[in-house]
Amino acid sequence: MKIKLIKAASAGLILSASCFVNVANAGAIFLTGHDVLSHGNQNGYDTIILDYLRGEGLSNEIAANQYNIGLTGSGSLSGFGTVTTSSGVFATGADFSSFLAGIDVLVVGEYSGGFLNTYTTLFTDWFNAGGDIWVDSSNGTAGYYDWLPAGVAADGPGISESTGFVATTEGAALGITSANVNNSPTHNRFSSWAPAFTVFEEHGNYAGSAISIGIQDATLTEGGIENNIPEPSTLAMFALGIMGLGFRRIKTKN
Repeated sequence: MKIKLIKAASAGLILSASCFVNVANAGAIFLTGHDVLSHGNQNGYDTIILDYLRGEGLSNEIAANQYNIGLTGSGSLSGFGTVTTSSGVFATGADFSSFLAGIDVLVVGEYSGGFLNTYTTLFTDWFNAGGDIWVDSSNGTAGYYDWLPAGVAADGPGISESTGFVATTEGAALGITSANVNNSPTHNRFSSWAPAFTVFEEHGNYAGSAISIGIQDATLTEGGIENNIPEPSTLAMFALGIMGLGFRRIKTKN
């Protein structure tokens, strides 16, 4: 059963640990070497990605029209909840926290992800409370994925291909087709990733590499990424710690 849990910024709000019994907060990630947003969303690839992140078909699914998006960089998204846009330049951590406060998913367009390395701790707290993220191509930029713990994803070596991309069995199950992944320039791949990730797309010229990877119901830790469910006491303490992020909807399940 899906529950929508509202977390409040008010210092006067008292959260009882009992409200977290049998409840898990966790985020979802989709990383791709494509710059989907720069190519007209690649025949609906954006919808496939966002449906995966919001947990379509899972017990903790957020309805599409209630799935609020924070979009950095260029591009446009529709068919979901409110879309809040930013250039991806946040002058202070408070600015970034304010941006995160009203959204369920952070969508990072091509070239616009540098702020994640600046505000890694803020992002990690938000993600572990149930936030989701989709990041478009790094364009081979060194250190682009440093906001993830070491070893979670490779540095994404650059490529330059428009065809030859193939969905894996898991990717096809999401609805990824050749029309989504081919005929648009693509700029990076992943040469390694944490075992917890699922590979959704590959390219025949790069054996052992992935083009798109994802994970649901995950938490980021100092040692990497996990699919585990936090204990109720941990959740209660964490809820109190992130009140400054404001009101936001968290995917939870019991």
